[in-house]
Amino acid sequence: MEEIETQEQKTPPPPPPPPEAPRGHGRLARLFVGALVLGLAGATLYLLAERNSRFYYLSQEGRRLVIHRGAWLPSGKRPYLPDDPHTARIYAPIELPDDAPSIGERRFSERQDLDRALFDILADLAEERIRSEDEPRRQEGFALVERASLLPGITGTQAERLRSLRAELSFYEGRAHLERAVVELRQAREKLEHAAESSSVRGESAATLLRTIAPATEALSRALQRSRGWDVPELRPLLQEEEKAEKREKKGRGASEADAAPASLRTPRAAASDPGAGGTAESADAVPAGGSGGDAE
Repeated sequence: MEEIETQEQKTPPPPPPPPEAPRGHGRLARLFVGALVLGLAGATLYLLAERNSRFYYLSQEGRRLVIHRGAWLPSGKRPYLPDDPHTARIYAPIELPDDAPSIGERRFSERQDLDRALFDILADLAEERIRSEDEPRRQEGFALVERASLLPGITGTQAERLRSLRAELSFYEGRAHLERAVVELRQAREKLEHAAESSSVRGESAATLLRTIAPATEALSRALQRSRGWDVPELRPLLQEEEKAEKREKKGRGASEADAAPASLRTPRAAASDPGAGGTAESADAVPAGGSGGDAE
């Protein structure tokens, strides 16, 4: 018994229970943690929205190429409508040709990246159209080059390609003007031929113009053929008619000039073959000779 009492005396008493925390402090801690979570979530959404608003989107809608800007949301987009009129013209929707291939949506973090990608698309579409023989198709190529020339963020290599496209555009556009000029010259030549055949006071003037227009029309037609490297189907009937008309005109002009030329303007061989002309020349030479001899005596 004494040993049991001794052990009980040696065992320390249990510690007292901790004091209970006030109920108000726990509620404040929970509110603080909730506010912190909400703040972090709001900051995350804000950063995602701010990052998305910097993106540019290029996508095809029907037959139009449309540029969007990221919305002020974690995701989504809205039409890109700049306040500046010049910038709005650059990034306005682009009408695509009917036979253009479909273009998938693309996203860009910088506007210059958008400019470079958009330039490549427009240049590829324009390059195969500005060489076309179809006038509407060629006009589509001209319009695409003009839109590509507005983009400010292209590289040096793309700027060189743009200069090359503009040079080709000018060449093919100038050649198209010349082709229309050949048709106009042909029509003018027909009108002048009618005027030259008449006996009006304008007949001589029309003949003078024809002598100038006919060689110029032929030279222009041949220059157009050489520039193409092959015969122009649209101009082939016109060129054939011009060659036939020119041959007839040369034959008729040569015969009329030979008949109308006076004996004094003919070549010595032609004059010698003409008996009347030869007699006139001999008599003309005899008169001065006789006169000289009389004076000498």
